[in-house]
Amino acid sequence: MHLKLNGQVNGDLLIQEETVFLGGSVTGDIEAAKIVVQEKCEFDGRLVADALVIMGHVKGECVSNEIYLKDKSVTEATLHSNDVKIEIGAQLGGSIKNLDNANGLDKSIKK
Repeated sequence: MHLKLNGQVNGDLLIQEETVFLGGSVTGDIEAAKIVVQEKCEFDGRLVADALVIMGHVKGECVSNEIYLKDKSVTEATLHSNDVKIEIGAQLGGSIKNLDNANGLDKSIKK
């Protein structure tokens, strides 16, 4: 099962054991089992997931066991993960930090 957020969305969302697809303009904190930021999405906030796929534009902070930056993605964020895959063409402005050393972050997603 999954949830799609499209259009202009402001607010926080906590969904366990679900996949959340983000489209349009989304601002807030999202926590889910898997998050997919779709190609035309503009996200600003904090993403927390076991798996995170970024195809659109993300600003803020990402915390995930696995992060995938797809070829057309633009990411201006601090990434906290032990497994980051960046496709050719993806743009990353920010930093990548080891999830084990993420001081002060909710580590509930860690396996």
